[in-house]
Amino acid sequence: MTDIVMTEDIAFPSPPARPRVRWAGIVWGLAFATLAIAGIVLTRSSDAYGGLIEWVTAISIPTLVATALLSAGLAVLIAGIAGMLRHAQRSLAARRATGPGADPVGETAARHTT
Repeated sequence: MTDIVMTEDIAFPSPPARPRVRWAGIVWGLAFATLAIAGIVLTRSSDAYGGLIEWVTAISIPTLVATALLSAGLAVLIAGIAGMLRHAQRSLAARRATGPGADPVGETAARHTT
């Protein structure tokens, strides 16, 4: 005689997800820290500060427009790098969640016993 026994898989709680890294904060923080260091270097003495003032007052309109466009491009580049890092982090997390070790939970299996 063959008995069919229906069993249910036991679902073990998955470990809590690791906190995400906030890449935008890291990348923008590095960019602003770089700007701060450049500002300190350019104004570290009164002679350097005076030279910076003279250089800024001598800027022409085409140079100012080019600098503005370069600054906007740099902001887009930094935002793109932060976006790529965030996308890579999310796709890695998705691959880990659906990797080879992931088992479907809650399915009912039928076992035959003799």
